[in-house]
Amino acid sequence: MPPAEASASTPTRTRAAEEPRPVQQASPTHHSKSGPLEFSLGGAGISNDRVDAGSGQATGAIGYYLNDSIEVLFRQNGAMSDPGEGFSDVWTGASRVAIDFHLPLGNVVPYVGANLGYVYGNGVRDSLMGGPEAGVKFYVKPDVFVLLSGEYQFYFDRSDTIDTAFDDGQILYGLSLGVRF
Repeated sequence: MPPAEASASTPTRTRAAEEPRPVQQASPTHHSKSGPLEFSLGGAGISNDRVDAGSGQATGAIGYYLNDSIEVLFRQNGAMSDPGEGFSDVWTGASRVAIDFHLPLGNVVPYVGANLGYVYGNGVRDSLMGGPEAGVKFYVKPDVFVLLSGEYQFYFDRSDTIDTAFDDGQILYGLSLGVRF
């Protein structure tokens, strides 16, 4: 008896169907479809260089992307502490500009950069400051991210040498929520 012929409803296997399909990769700059502006709000902690004293504060930033990798920003921090009965409230602020270099890796975007600014208030001696910074943006939507950030701030008027200024700095770390538009 001759073999049955394949009908139109019987699937046939071809060599092309057996070959693996190419894997689609996520776009490394999916967030670049958002606009060039960025806004973030969050909280931050600040401590001395030995991380044995510190306080909490609020932070905000507005940034502009020159391209997918380079962003210029303005950041503002403000802190208020109540040291207890018999002591005056202490407030400080820090305003700075920064430039950050991003490495777009899909939903995870690490960056490194530098900032320069001014710290002021009744809890500090007013001073110019600057330092390196780094962080990671975790995009939860194409235009919304969670930001983990860190800076090392040193003050220009607190010493006569750059070595001493760097040694007398402080660490600023934070967690923010941001949006690109």
